[in-house]
Amino acid sequence: MAKDSADKGQPAELPLSKRWIDLRKIALMRAVLALSALLVIYIDRSQPNEFSGPIYLALASYGVYSIVIWVLAVRRSRALPITVLHWLDVAWYLPLIALSNGTNSIFFFFFFFAILVASFGWGFHSGMRVTVVSAVLFTVVGYAAANAQSDFQLNRLLLRPIELLVLGYLIAYWGGVQSRLIARLQLLKEVSILSNPRFGVERTIQSVLESLRSSYGADSCLTILPKSQAGHPIRLYGSSSEVAYHLYRTDRNGSKAGDPSSEISHEMARAFLTASPSHAIIYRRGNPGEVFVYDTKTKDPVNEEEVERPAFLNAFDDKSCFSVP
Repeated sequence: MAKDSADKGQPAELPLSKRWIDLRKIALMRAVLALSALLVIYIDRSQPNEFSGPIYLALASYGVYSIVIWVLAVRRSRALPITVLHWLDVAWYLPLIALSNGTNSIFFFFFFFAILVASFGWGFHSGMRVTVVSAVLFTVVGYAAANAQSDFQLNRLLLRPIELLVLGYLIAYWGGVQSRLIARLQLLKEVSILSNPRFGVERTIQSVLESLRSSYGADSCLTILPKSQAGHPIRLYGSSSEVAYHLYRTDRNGSKAGDPSSEISHEMARAFLTASPSHAIIYRRGNPGEVFVYDTKTKDPVNEEEVERPAFLNAFDDKSCFSVP
């Protein structure tokens, strides 16, 4: 049971080795992109521009910047601003757009590199933020730079931001899907590694809960398990009032893996249980709050009016949470 989830678009942290492998690849492609653009502009002089000198200087500077980023990524330097690299790319592209025919600039397509990095590196929301900001800035800077030129084309001014938004949304969507899949695979990997009998049951359960809480960015995560008698587990939905339960809980800034569990009574355990052992419940805080109930056996939603409001919502002070069997 987790409550107050953080940003859903933020993927779980990748293993450090995997993160640095991706950074090195991206940094290398950034350097190739910058140096290739400089070479193409130098070879193709079919469209002389009064800002040719500043364009060469800007591209050369971006090339040097890209090489520096690549070196830092190879060396795994902590000075590398990992979380804002795509925003720095967007900032580099703006002067290139302004110096090279505005909305007609060939550097327009560079924005897709920043969108790809943000989407596949940090998820859907990050990709969409870069997409929207890039479209707005391109429109403003492109119009200001191209409006004074005799070959100003309004159709490109209107079409290219739309192209950025449409293709950027698709890139961000698929990047978000990949990020969620990576996060789920990473969680499954952590759970399988932690399920080691040498650690003991208590430590294993606490470690798994902490991995689950961290993966969803939740404030708290808890599970309730019945105590066994004579080696036979007791059904969680049994009717005996004498049954005792173990409560395991991890918090963002509280308990750590390995803390002992707490023993609770049958009545207290029932307060946290749903009406049916097959029901999964999602509660979204709001005014009023929304409750979504799903049957895990049939995979179908359950009418909220047919389900009694779970008592554990009050225990969590009406915070967003979900419960699964």
